[in-house]
Amino acid sequence: MNCHDRRSKTRRGPESKELTKRPMRPGDFSQIKSLMEDIFPMKYPDSYFWDIAAAAYWSLGIFTANDELIAIVVAGKEFHNDRTIHDKPPEFRYLPEKTVYMYSIGTKPPYRRLKLSTILARDCLRMCRERGASAVYLHVMAENLAAIRLYEKLGFKSFAFLAQYYSPYGGDALGKILRFDDKIHSNSECTAK
Repeated sequence: MNCHDRRSKTRRGPESKELTKRPMRPGDFSQIKSLMEDIFPMKYPDSYFWDIAAAAYWSLGIFTANDELIAIVVAGKEFHNDRTIHDKPPEFRYLPEKTVYMYSIGTKPPYRRLKLSTILARDCLRMCRERGASAVYLHVMAENLAAIRLYEKLGFKSFAFLAQYYSPYGGDALGKILRFDDKIHSNSECTAK
């Protein structure tokens, strides 16, 4: 099953409502904006939400039976390498060729602990690997221990500490990378157990 290009059942959440996965669409703009503003301390411009809705990025969401967006993952469609991240700190310059950046992943608070972010992260990693990526990297707030545990469980390793990266909205960040030639802790199922 190819989860990122057709609707697929995931699992039941609070109140036993069926959940589905699908790519973001232009009509999802307001829900994307609302979810991202609820779960991330950073303030993004509306153009970022429009780009997600218009498929400028690879994105996948999990929706309730009444089409409420409750979890999302967003990743780049283009590969990064030392030529495309010249404006980044030196720690990022050793990224391998064909590295994809995972911009955002998150779940609405009432739906956390259902492994929805795990499901979306695995789908994202699978998509990146299928496209020929050699690695995926991301930033995570240094105090977000739940997210750090998820990324480490998936096989990500820390490669940079960035003081005040999220300033003024938050604090420090960790740069994490998963190289596909490393062992990946994956369960390629599209549904949670």
